[in-house]
Amino acid sequence: MTNRHQLLIDGFEKKLQTLLQLYTQEKDRNRKLEEELQQRQEEVMQAHKTILELRTDYEDLKMVQILSGNSADREAAHRRISHLVREIDKCLDLLNQ
Repeated sequence: MTNRHQLLIDGFEKKLQTLLQLYTQEKDRNRKLEEELQQRQEEVMQAHKTILELRTDYEDLKMVQILSGNSADREAAHRRISHLVREIDKCLDLLNQ
């Protein structure tokens, strides 16, 4: 084998090693990004859960405030509760069909 061929082979081996190192680095980077994405998704899900809980708490507090308010507020709350009960009854009727 000539010196020229050996130089080509050596150059190819160096480029291959560099390529393998870059591949390993990108593979590690990709793994870290996937872990970070998973963590962010969990944080978003937790934040969404907290938002839903806070909305429920807010609605409960609003209802308590209405029920403890003046007679007009109590009447509005009573109408709202009656409406919700009718909606539930309709849903139950549909489920029973």
